[in-house]
Amino acid sequence: MSTLGSGFNFDTSAIKPASTAQTGGSLFGQAAPATSAFSFGAPSQGVFSFSAPAQPAASTALGAPFGTGSLFGQPGATAKQSFTGSGLFNLGSGTTTAQTAFPSAGFGQTAKPTMDAAGCPSTNAEVLRYIVALTNPQLYGDERDAIIAKLNQLLAFLGCGKAYYANSAPPIEFTPKNPFCRLKFVGYNKRTECRNEQGFVALIIKKKADEVRDNRQLLGDCIYRILGSRPSLAVHVDSVKPLPGERCEVNVFIVETNATTGLKRTIPATESYSFLVQPTIKAQLQSQASVEDLAPKTDILDEKLSAYLCVPPPGFDAFTWNQAQLDNPDKKTLIPWPINGFKELLERHRLQVQEMELQELSLQKVVESLKKADRCSADIQLKLENMKRTQQLLTHRLILIIAAEIMKFKHRSAFDKDEELLKYRLERIDSHLNGPLKIAGRLTEIFSRIRSRPECLSPSPLSEKLDSPFMFDAKLFLQRCQESLEGLITLVQKDMEMLNELSAQENIAPKQR
Repeated sequence: MSTLGSGFNFDTSAIKPASTAQTGGSLFGQAAPATSAFSFGAPSQGVFSFSAPAQPAASTALGAPFGTGSLFGQPGATAKQSFTGSGLFNLGSGTTTAQTAFPSAGFGQTAKPTMDAAGCPSTNAEVLRYIVALTNPQLYGDERDAIIAKLNQLLAFLGCGKAYYANSAPPIEFTPKNPFCRLKFVGYNKRTECRNEQGFVALIIKKKADEVRDNRQLLGDCIYRILGSRPSLAVHVDSVKPLPGERCEVNVFIVETNATTGLKRTIPATESYSFLVQPTIKAQLQSQASVEDLAPKTDILDEKLSAYLCVPPPGFDAFTWNQAQLDNPDKKTLIPWPINGFKELLERHRLQVQEMELQELSLQKVVESLKKADRCSADIQLKLENMKRTQQLLTHRLILIIAAEIMKFKHRSAFDKDEELLKYRLERIDSHLNGPLKIAGRLTEIFSRIRSRPECLSPSPLSEKLDSPFMFDAKLFLQRCQESLEGLITLVQKDMEMLNELSAQENIAPKQR
């Protein structure tokens, strides 16, 4: 991206990870203090602990009938937009009114629309403070102020530290989002394919994925108790995905069943999130299930996406932001996402490494499945060959049995005409072979000679070559023979015609008499 001013010119145009993988650490904020994990006999502060029942929500939380409105009543908080529907590279937004601020680079805390969160001056006074701190600090009144100005510029470029510019004014704290920071990048996040109607809500749990996966039923029961243990509700744990730092992302959705008609409907994601994000409910999730944060998994609306792309993020100029949109490799599925500072870049790198490990694990499973399929195919092929041999053996046995049965049936019975004819032919063949001509003996002698001298069957090459005079004489001799034969044929034909005429005259003479 383009830099501001001189010094620390970090070109980040090549750092645009257009990854389509879906990792899960991008839509949640600060982690809540974790409690003891999976202590089922401990008090209710343990994870998935059911020794003490969860306190139900207020009377307005679960009061709407089926199909008549919001299941959870009027939500206590509006759903925040989730631009990372399923981890780092999935983006989405809620369909209800939401905060206008976006998560910071897909990681960590949710950005707030204030000057402190953005790290950028929002008023003329703040701008003046930035200018004074970077160009003309008034601390000592001598050449040391110029050194302080360069130090403040260095801190502003790095996006860290505090800039002192006056003895009577508080220092300015630089963050990676300040407009002078050079450590800024633009990545691309993949839009989520989940819809609001599917009802997915992502929970970040500070536990290992294997531990949560083994106790996913207990997690569903815990959320069910937090919802008030209503018989018409059912909590489904869809998937568990590991994250860096012994965390995992769990996707859940809630299904409501009508007690009268038995029809089922999935609670929309924004509606479920609006209920779960209430302070009392969220506190129970944090204490009983170690939930750090949660967000709905819904796709972003085109209108909100257009509004997001039109306004550059804090600390980014319009040219860099527009260039990032032009460099987008897939504008339908990828969204430009600002990355401020090395901390966010490192977190994104960790998520990408985690996603690569998951992909390698999936490839290993596929390879193992293919090897297992090859072994099964080889075993089946071997069994098939054995079955073919067994079938052939049984076929021969069956033929022998049928022949024996036929012989038994025709025992002591007279021959029919076909059998008599076959017998007569076989006897004639036997008489010719064993008769006075001794054909069988001659054939045996010929076979023995052929076996002893197989080279006699190979054609012998011509030992002499015919020269041209000899070939000419042979051709002339054959031509004369051909002419003689033609003359003989003509003479025979004439004689036949004369004989026919004489025969005809002899036949006519008796009739005239």
